[in-house]
Amino acid sequence: MTVIVVGIFILYFLLLGFLLIGWGRLTHTRNGLPAARISVVISVRNEERNITELLSALCSQTFKPLEVILVDDHSTDHTVEIVETWKKTNASLPLRIIKLGQDAAGKKKAIATAVAQAKGDVIVTTDADCRVGAGWLLSIATRFSDEQVKLVAGAVRLAPGNFFGELQQVEQAALTGTTAAFIVINKPVMCNGANLAYRKAVFTEVNGYEGNEHIASGDDEFLLKKISARYPQGVAFNANPGSVVTTRPALSAWEFINQRVRWAGKWRKQQFGVSSVLALFVFLFNLTFLSIPLLAMQWVVSLGTVSLLLLIKLFLELVCLKRITTWMGTPFNIHAFAALQFLYPPYVVFFGLISNWLNATWKGRKI
Repeated sequence: MTVIVVGIFILYFLLLGFLLIGWGRLTHTRNGLPAARISVVISVRNEERNITELLSALCSQTFKPLEVILVDDHSTDHTVEIVETWKKTNASLPLRIIKLGQDAAGKKKAIATAVAQAKGDVIVTTDADCRVGAGWLLSIATRFSDEQVKLVAGAVRLAPGNFFGELQQVEQAALTGTTAAFIVINKPVMCNGANLAYRKAVFTEVNGYEGNEHIASGDDEFLLKKISARYPQGVAFNANPGSVVTTRPALSAWEFINQRVRWAGKWRKQQFGVSSVLALFVFLFNLTFLSIPLLAMQWVVSLGTVSLLLLIKLFLELVCLKRITTWMGTPFNIHAFAALQFLYPPYVVFFGLISNWLNATWKGRKI
């Protein structure tokens, strides 16, 4: 048993080392001159409190979008009216509003509808509750100066208002590091639709979301897998710090649970490959971590071995997350990091199991 536990920890240490190496290689990426006509696509549902701030940020971009297409997914609040009023006094932003018909619903349908009507060569997606810096679109346009690049994944950071949000912020940094490192080796496993760009022609070429339309989430990752399968060298990560998109964390426990169940749902639908192997290993490692106290009490694994493994884990995770958060421009919260040493393993195991039975809700809509 000791050999098995030590072996699993060593594999985890190798994964962390890989993340460090991949992140180090990524930060040396060089961009060319901007060469893209960009259509920004935003799927919205009940975003009356958020949407105008995002639209104002798009007005301030140093690289102007060809158009902004806002697709309303059957909002039940005043989102559309607020946007139409805002548009009258902000004519400089080429904004179009599309309403999904009664026979269509969901983010994938909204994005596909916008892409079909888009005039730009490159589609850029984000969410209504996100905030972008003035250089966001410029950083994306420069990545597409390389004709080999078909899809560009970007980083998303959280702006926490409390300790619960700070816990999520640390996890988000880990997801960003994983995203970047696997893209470096041309084996992308994840991306975030809040900061994603791809060539319209390639979206059409891989038939968009065909084959996974019935899955509520995954508008980002399923498309990523399709494009990377067609163009193994065509996925890039946006290493410009000015490209980071900011959004809020889940504010309540119920929102958090629903969000994580949605995330876990798309992982269950993945075809067997690097993504599924990674997910299974992370689950196995955290399950092993939870079993250590019991194994130590029964002297199956010595206290000296346990202490050494935990110290190495702590050090490598600290180095990884500190580098990533520094690049993202977010403060590294040592208290949140320490708390997650105890909270993260049961969290992973819990959602890995419970997502097989729970159904999520999103903005009043069952998924």
